[in-house]
Amino acid sequence: MFSAADDKIGADPSAFTEKQMTNLLKEFSGGEALEATVRWHLMLKKNGYRFNGAMEILTTNATKPSDDGRGVEVAVTHCQDQRLGEVVDEGGRPVPGEAFQIPEYNLRQFAVRRPTGEAEFRVFGFETVNGRCP
Repeated sequence: MFSAADDKIGADPSAFTEKQMTNLLKEFSGGEALEATVRWHLMLKKNGYRFNGAMEILTTNATKPSDDGRGVEVAVTHCQDQRLGEVVDEGGRPVPGEAFQIPEYNLRQFAVRRPTGEAEFRVFGFETVNGRCP
């Protein structure tokens, strides 16, 4: 669900205000994950860029749930095939520069938490981690 909301905004960030981005993403994320994702999309929007293509999740692994008092949390790691994804400008041309290059593969870990008193899990953090992918 988080990925679907992220993809929807990424396909055309210019179609969303910051508030709309936040409202769409906050159902599936919170904390730094929400803030970082909105910042990324606002940067794309400011430059007239968008994400083109698709990412495929090749593998998924999850830790056992734990509760540190903030709610039940699980670390979920995805190996993503990103070879078909790219950041493009308004004319559909790939954007040069390291900041906008998408690596072929990404081993990404998500901190997924169901806060105390809530029914649903949401993404509260993510990072690229060391390891083999694929």
